[in-house]
Amino acid sequence: RTERRTLNPQFRSKSGRLVEVNTHNWRYDAADRRAHYEAKGIEVRNAPENQIAYSVGAFVRISNDDGATWTQRDLKLPPHALIQAYRDDRAYLRLDGRTILRAAYGKPVARVRHYEAWLLRSEDDGETWQFLPLAASVEASVSHGETALAQAANGDIVAMMRTEPAYGTCMRVCRSSDLGRTWSKPELTPLHGHPAHLLRLRDGRLLCTYGIRDQPIGIRACLSRDDGRSWRAGDIVVLRTGSDFKPDSGYPV
Repeated sequence: RTERRTLNPQFRSKSGRLVEVNTHNWRYDAADRRAHYEAKGIEVRNAPENQIAYSVGAFVRISNDDGATWTQRDLKLPPHALIQAYRDDRAYLRLDGRTILRAAYGKPVARVRHYEAWLLRSEDDGETWQFLPLAASVEASVSHGETALAQAANGDIVAMMRTEPAYGTCMRVCRSSDLGRTWSKPELTPLHGHPAHLLRLRDGRLLCTYGIRDQPIGIRACLSRDDGRSWRAGDIVVLRTGSDFKPDSGYPV
């Protein structure tokens, strides 16, 4: 056990400045406070021990002394009912000394069925942030949730998104050719499962590892040879499967 917090290496720019951007994620309050949050348009869920849970807002933390001290402030976001972020090692992408991308997902209004994927984007090393749409497929009756980001060898940004309903669905992928400002429409892949991790290999191919929660439960992987444009069913490899795997089979990296 350690009290030390390990930082994502991508937080650090060449100047040594550390920038972390994240959503507040689940916060809790007493159950009798439900009406207070719902009146603000916030989605509220039940939680154990007579509590409620809600998840709104995002923040940026910046350190100029190698993490010894930090300044933190909330970001000004458009109105939303719920916002969540995926793990830093997948959803945070520093493109250069100034450009940072951070994927998130959520609901613009309460009690709608589908999640949308969003992007927090900075062009000045974390000083200011844009809140941009990444993907929404309400007309297709699917949600886009936990999103993995990677920069392909040709410079495109690739976003592999968890798709809901959780079972029996394949992930969808979007691409950006302008460093995350705009995105292609979500395209269905043959990668049946979730969630994903993307890694660019030394030879330029993109590796996607992901869990599968339908039988047979396990961990799979697939390679893209064209900068994330296509993912072929014939390239899917079963890394691990077995009777000891539970439906929530983890978040492979």
